Amino acid sequence: MRSAIILGSMAILLAPGQPLSHSQSPMNPAQPDQPPVTFTKKQAAAGRTAYRESCASCHLAKLEGEGVVPSLAGVSFDASWRGKAAGTLLFHIRRMPPEGSENAGTLSEETYANILAYILISNGFEPGDAAIPSSMDALNEVDIPKIPGMDVDPVVPVVKSEAQTALLNVLPNLTLERLQNPSPNDWIHWGRTYEGQSYSPLDKINKENVKNLRMVWRAPLKFGSSMPMPLVHQGVMYLHTYPDTVLAMDATTGDV
Repeated sequence: MRSAIILGSMAILLAPGQPLSHSQSPMNPAQPDQPPVTFTKKQAAAGRTAYRESCASCHLAKLEGEGVVPSLAGVSFDASWRGKAAGTLLFHIRRMPPEGSENAGTLSEETYANILAYILISNGFEPGDAAIPSSMDALNEVDIPKIPGMDVDPVVPVVKSEAQTALLNVLPNLTLERLQNPSPNDWIHWGRTYEGQSYSPLDKINKENVKNLRMVWRAPLKFGSSMPMPLVHQGVMYLHTYPDTVLAMDATTGDV
């Protein structure tokens, strides 16, 4: 059964003796001196057609979304995308497989730019004479104006650090044998094993010392319906959170 929970942050508790650290998910707000994104009425019209053909089956006809599928209009759009580079929104548009395809990024660059223009006009942005660029690099140089007083969403595309790259490079594959007999140090099923007993054989934390647990890091999560049980494989924590996004986090620091 899926559990719907409103999550504002995620905290990890560990036993005493481990170093205290604090982590925030990286952010990609637009720079203060970046110009606002522009688009033409023709692009928005073409984007409306492309959206209905490729996106509306999940995000619905009025961009309202449903369940873990995020809304692309109204308050949700304002909270998630205003104050960021337009390329950030394009990144997330491109990562969703269009209707009729199992793979992301299969539409043309021009079509993705048009869909972005349609989303903008649906949120009250006025078209102009300058066309919206289709290049991700160009869109990273223009912003979606932020409404004064609104917070910026912390979940954006991530550039891996050297430490994160090193961790991912040694991450072993999840074989059938590992899935059937997971390491005691891992939690690779929602119930840890196929039996779903949700029991860890680790005994370092017990009923005598559990009172000494303390927080070692916390990371903000997007506001919305989430799948709250994390999975852990060899030091990497996976969390399914809103909007239909899986975060891979360094379990020792919370870095995405």
